[in-house]
Amino acid sequence: MANLGTFLTMLLVFTQLVWSKNLKKFSFLLLVDTLIFSLLVNSGYFIKLGTLDLDYEEALMICFIIVSLINGGLYRIRSLLLKKSFLLLFIAAIGIVLLVFNPNKTFVMPVGGSWDAYYAGKIELIPLEFSANNIERFFRLLLFLIVLFSLNNLLKEKEYRERLIKAIIIICAIQVVLGYLDFVMKSILNLSLLQSFANSFFGSEFRTDIIPERANAVFIHAFMLEPSHFSSSFIPGLTILALLPEKNPKKALLEIAAIVILLLSGSFRGFGIVFYWIVLKLYKCLIGSKKVKITTPIVLLLIMIIVAFLTWQLAEYIPLISYYMSRFMGLVGFGPVIGSESIRLLSITTSLEFLSRNPFFGIGIGSTNAHGFIPSMLSNIGILGFIAWLLFFSDALNIKKKSYFPLTMWIILAMLTGDIGWLYNGMGIAMLIGVSFASFERKNGKTKASKLDLNNEMKN
Repeated sequence: MANLGTFLTMLLVFTQLVWSKNLKKFSFLLLVDTLIFSLLVNSGYFIKLGTLDLDYEEALMICFIIVSLINGGLYRIRSLLLKKSFLLLFIAAIGIVLLVFNPNKTFVMPVGGSWDAYYAGKIELIPLEFSANNIERFFRLLLFLIVLFSLNNLLKEKEYRERLIKAIIIICAIQVVLGYLDFVMKSILNLSLLQSFANSFFGSEFRTDIIPERANAVFIHAFMLEPSHFSSSFIPGLTILALLPEKNPKKALLEIAAIVILLLSGSFRGFGIVFYWIVLKLYKCLIGSKKVKITTPIVLLLIMIIVAFLTWQLAEYIPLISYYMSRFMGLVGFGPVIGSESIRLLSITTSLEFLSRNPFFGIGIGSTNAHGFIPSMLSNIGILGFIAWLLFFSDALNIKKKSYFPLTMWIILAMLTGDIGWLYNGMGIAMLIGVSFASFERKNGKTKASKLDLNNEMKN
């Protein structure tokens, strides 16, 4: 079973194949297609065979891998990078082997299970045991490694690095437009037109008979499954935009428009991403300024205090801001919990308890999931797996010291956002790319772009 979107996607891929001058360019276009569907359309299915669904992102990622392999993408892998990939696979495999031969009588939430239902007492945790989910997730991890091998080869060329930066920023701009369009349609026309289109075109299953509201504001999620997914799609683009050495007025306007639509989305995750963006901007001002004065930290602290004061005042007049502030206060323990924080924290603390059963190798990749990427990964592949993952993708994407702070901030954000899927899906890969490109350095008192030469790209 297929959709209209299936045939048009196939037509797009065929057109790109004919238009491409070589397989490397074609593989790059397939990579961009994968990121487009990961960050703009995470709903629907490319093809459905019985109970098996293959979504658009997965189909395009498989095409990217096949073309990369045909083009000899695995013949130019550095030995050190290959060893790091083997280390990650070895650690994940040990976790599965221990699960098979030494089960530890743990009760877990399986991948695909609902923590909301468990919190409400509707379901129970199930005994931990080896299943097809473990093999499937291990295979997905293998595909993730192959994707990053191919990325490593592509990004060695300045042309493809700059094009990928531009593509992520354009995807961010498209999501902004879709967000405002969804806002206008729902707020003014009281219609879920984007979701109706996604149902008929992509094979999605959105409810269009009602328009959910929160704090007198409609939910905004465009073609994404929910507002939190819509908010997450901005992380790669905003990470790059926040730390660009220079940007023209169009990029600055895009940044502002993205922040506003995140606040309007009705997603508390969007509020958290705005805070993440503010931290990156302050970091850039502090470290990347041409003239860093002793008083700069004091000025930045005053700015944060003023912003916090203004936000607190606006909360008295804008229900949505009041809602965000109430949830924030409940999250940090200074007020009642009014949202899903208790459920998220339950899933995270429970996952960390799973980790304590086997801290080095985890309980087996594909065994459980949580409302947080980092806790999910730790419980699945353990501390050693986390370190191996960090070493591998940092080498594959050539992450330098100047990107350590953005990477640290993203990891902190990922403690409460995302899930185990970010370990191997397009959304997670897009975020790693965003962090690797969000870098700048100071030299001789002047702010310069990194080796990616971002300035020339942003002036075009």
